[in-house]
Amino acid sequence: MKGFLQMIKQILFDCGGVFVDIQFFQLMEKLTGDSAKAALFMDRLFDANGPWRLYDQGLLDQQEILHALEKWIPEIQPEVLASFITEWHRWLPTFPEMEHLIDDLHQAGLKCYLLSNFSKQFEEFEPLCPAIRHLDGKLISYRIHLIKPSREIFDYAASFFKIAPAETLFIDDTEPNITAARAAGFHAYHFQNAADLRAELRARGLLPQQNT
Repeated sequence: MKGFLQMIKQILFDCGGVFVDIQFFQLMEKLTGDSAKAALFMDRLFDANGPWRLYDQGLLDQQEILHALEKWIPEIQPEVLASFITEWHRWLPTFPEMEHLIDDLHQAGLKCYLLSNFSKQFEEFEPLCPAIRHLDGKLISYRIHLIKPSREIFDYAASFFKIAPAETLFIDDTEPNITAARAAGFHAYHFQNAADLRAELRARGLLPQQNT
């Protein structure tokens, strides 16, 4: 573990599912009053061939993603989709324990950065998430027109933050992103919850052991 401690100098975090809980299902269920429609919506929204990825890449604006979703998910009424587009970034409640973790990592001498697939609505969301305001730098997909899990975005992140992948631990809740990060030379950890992450960081020697 001592060798790992000497190697890792910074942590690169995902946002959704790591700093915040993605409650899109709950929002769509509220808007439609229909859990089956909400489930259908979720299945289609995050389809790899769907338009949401283009929105996260900054290749569609807010009006264009609305029109694209109307065609992609015709089972959902256009006015419901319009409400979703207006409201979704407010349905990302934060995990407060992650804010404490960032403080502890800084105290341990580690830099903390963000690499997130997020549309331009990140600018509206950011003030709602205290933890990410404490980070040392942020790279958001819409700004650079690249998206995880592409190799290009990981190479771009290394250059942008001036970090060496071999000295960086990447944390994400999505397995394809973890696989892509490792292929780009990063260490990687598949996030489940803040408590398990804290235990992992202690086990790797990146945070001090808990007093007994």
